[in-house]
Amino acid sequence: MTDEPKKNTVIETWKEFGSLINTGVIVVSFLGMFVTAGFAWNDTSRDIEANKSAIDNFKIEHSLYHKEKAEENAKLFTVLNERVRTLEESSRKYERLSDKVATTDANLSGLAQSVKELILQFNNYAGDLREVKVILQRMEQQRRG
Repeated sequence: MTDEPKKNTVIETWKEFGSLINTGVIVVSFLGMFVTAGFAWNDTSRDIEANKSAIDNFKIEHSLYHKEKAEENAKLFTVLNERVRTLEESSRKYERLSDKVATTDANLSGLAQSVKELILQFNNYAGDLREVKVILQRMEQQRRG
């Protein structure tokens, strides 16, 4: 029987203060929600600022990277332009050499033609000299004979 009066007191207490307890739990939960939202807002704001500074740092680093690459590319272009200029000069030398070879070839073919003509003339003169020799031998034989 001792248990029964306690039940009655708890039930009676609940009946009397139950709505107050529920209201307290709701208010505490509502306040806890605001506190949690504040912490979340603070964390989000801090993350946004951290990301903002990280993005700014990235932009600076990236622009420096592009500036360095542009300088490197300019140096490479300078080297390549120098190489192309050297190749063009060599190409002009080879063109001049090929022109000289062509003119020398033309001169040699003209010289070969001249040598052929000289050989023909020499052969003609040799033939003429044989005839002159034969004529001179006949004249000599007529004088002797």
